[in-house]
Amino acid sequence: FGLATLQGGRLSVQGGVISLDGTQLIRCQVSGLGWESEDLGKNLAQQVLASGGEAVLAGIRQQLV
Repeated sequence: FGLATLQGGRLSVQGGVISLDGTQLIRCQVSGLGWESEDLGKNLAQQVLASGGEAVLAGIRQQLV
């Protein structure tokens, strides 16, 4: 999931992953200047994965196979 807001040239992006049964939630947030959006998105994705998102996604893949 993801949500971005832009206020006064400052971009705030929240994102994360939730397990299929809803028992695991990984949520992170980054912020910066609006023109840094691509880098902010990449940084957010790395944070989510490093914070346990990779394991949650692996569990989802196993359940879908």
